[in-house]
Amino acid sequence: MKSTFFAVSVLVALASSAPAPLIARSPPNIPDSSTAKTQLAGLRVAAQGSQTGYSRDLFPHWITESGTCNTRETVLKRDGTSVVTDSACAASSGRWFSPYDGATWSAASDVDIDHVVPLSNAWKSGAASWTTSRRQAFANDLSNPQLIAVTDNVNQEKSDQGPETWKPPVTSYYCTYAKMWIKVKSVYNLTITSTEKSALTSMIGTSPHSAIRASSPDKPLHGVSAFLASCPALSSVKVAGFDWGGDAVDLGVNRSCGHRHDGGEDSKGSDEFHVGWKSSDVNKSHFTRVPDV
Repeated sequence: MKSTFFAVSVLVALASSAPAPLIARSPPNIPDSSTAKTQLAGLRVAAQGSQTGYSRDLFPHWITESGTCNTRETVLKRDGTSVVTDSACAASSGRWFSPYDGATWSAASDVDIDHVVPLSNAWKSGAASWTTSRRQAFANDLSNPQLIAVTDNVNQEKSDQGPETWKPPVTSYYCTYAKMWIKVKSVYNLTITSTEKSALTSMIGTSPHSAIRASSPDKPLHGVSAFLASCPALSSVKVAGFDWGGDAVDLGVNRSCGHRHDGGEDSKGSDEFHVGWKSSDVNKSHFTRVPDV
């Protein structure tokens, strides 16, 4: 299903000294919920294989992708905002938003590149029989949602766990995470366990547009991807766009807030996704329901 973008118009009046808006980016080829459910149904359910013989070295990773840039450095540039690299392609500055926990970072050393489906999990669900070249392709896959920049401590906490025992701290990211996991397992024809399948089925059911609501002023509403703040005394309100794929697009800062109501319609012309505010009601944001995917 083609991704449908909901744009929320804003009046942009950014000070020249303000940093570039931090954009929450997503890996490529995340399926919509309907496609993910079909892919999940097509995965073979089986008990996990043995860990015997596993080594990360059997999955050559962070290979050279282009020039001096390896896979890790390529994902850091892809997922970051205003990333500056040195002659060796190491990120010397930039900003990163971690969708797993909602944290933002300005040092690449605070960011890990997560294998959405961990290498160990892949080994136990089919990769043990692969050639080294196929395992290398899996470990460095930039074409599917297998690699994502996230907070290092969160990635280390996840380790090699599947969704049946570990989920992102941000619950509204469950749906996107499940769709990424399913896509990767489908592309590589990896098996899933029965408990893994149950967890994924439940996580897809948490799709953020099932019930849109506002967030607290200082906390982004992940998944719906609206960053809102109350604007007493006509201070700034920060608003972002939303699309069916779960991507967030930061559209800037509205510094007027007064008597303005902007929204967007989906491509079918049914229902609207609105963000509204007015000077007499500055602490409330209003959303109409949009249809589930």
